[in-house]
Parts: sequence; structure tokens; C-alpha cells
Amino acid sequence: QRIQELERKAAEARKAREREQQRLEQIAEQQKQEEQQAAEARKRAQQAKKEAEQLAEQRRKEEQAAKQAAERRAQAEREAEEAARKKAAAEEAARKAEEERKRREEEERQRRLAAEREAQLQKEMEEERQRRSAARRRQVLSELEKYQALIQQTIQRNWNVDDSMSGKSCELTISLAPSGFVKSVTTGAGDPAVCRSAENAVLKATTLPVSEDPEVYQQMSTIKLTVKPQL
Repeated sequence: QRIQELERKAAEARKAREREQQRLEQIAEQQKQEEQQAAEARKRAQQAKKEAEQLAEQRRKEEQAAKQAAERRAQAEREAEEAARKKAAAEEAARKAEEERKRREEEERQRRLAAEREAQLQKEMEEERQRRSAARRRQVLSELEKYQALIQQTIQRNWNVDDSMSGKSCELTISLAPSGFVKSVTTGAGDPAVCRSAENAVLKATTLPVSEDPEVYQQMSTIKLTVKPQL
């Protein structure tokens, strides 16, 4: 009976050990499952962290891209404003250049007109001067011819001539003062007798007709004549 009791107790002990072993196995299994779950949780957490980091990186890149895009837009706007400013400045410079060109063209046109008017005026003045000069020359020549004729008449009045002088002549060079006073007389080519008598006739007259016009006198202050006795 005692052996049976021991066997019963031994059987109960084995059952208790088996139950404890089962419990330990269950605990171990449970721990294993918990460890697997924890590992999976860590894995999910790492994945979530990785995804969060990737998302943060993506957001950072998006923000950076947005910032760069904003900077590019701002730069583009600045460049557009600068281009518009330069275009406006170029247009203004072109407008001023065109105005300056027109102004210079107008000035040049006015200068040409002024030069043409001046040239025309100078031409008219020169033509008038030439007309007056020609008229004056004609007047002086006419006066000179008149006084030459008067001098010839004066010489003829004071000239003692005879028939032997017929057809003969003499060249005289007479120097006259503004008053008509005969300063000198010289003879040139001609008959000697005619020249002597003609010279005496001039000296006898003492004064000869002289124009009061200074220009005419200038032409006749030294006058050359060819005289012929009038018989």
C-alpha cells in the first residue's frame, strides 16, 4: 500500500512536472510570440520611421524645390523688370536719338538755307558791285576821255604851229598836280620839231583841265597823249 502511495505521489509529481513543463513551454511560446510581435513592432516602427524620414526628406525636397521655384520666379521677374527697364531705356534713347537726328537735320537744313541765302546775297552784292564798278569805270573812262579832250584843246590853243608840221605828231607824257598844275612834261616818239613846240605849248598853259574826282585824277595824274597840230 505504501508502494502504491509512493507510486501515486510519483505519478502526481510527474504530472505536476509535466504541467509545469507545459506551462513553461507555454510561457516560452508566449515569450517567443511576444518577442516576434515586439520584433515586428520594432520593424514596423523602423519602417514607419523610415517612411517618416523619407516623407520628411520628400517634403524637404519639395520645400527646397518650391523655394528654388520661387527664387527662379523672383529672378525671372527681376530679369523681366530689368529687360523692361532696358527696353524702355533703349526706346527712350532711340527716341532721343531720333529727336537729335531730326534736330541736326533741321539745323543742317537751316544752315544750308542760310548759306544759300548768304551765297545769293553775296552773288547779288557782287553783281551789284560789278554793275557799279562797271558803271564807275565807264564814268571814269568817260571823264578821262572828256578831260583828255579838254587837255588836247588847251594844248591846241597854246600851240604855235606852221604848215611844216602838217601830218606829224608827238607823244607827250605829262605829270599833273591835283590842281592841274603841270609838274613836268616829257616827249617821246614823234617829230622833234613838233615835240618841242608841243612841249612849249604845255608849259605855256601852266595848268591843264583836271577832274575833281580823285579816281579820275588818279588815272590822269600822269597822262600820255599823242598830239597832232591842227592846221
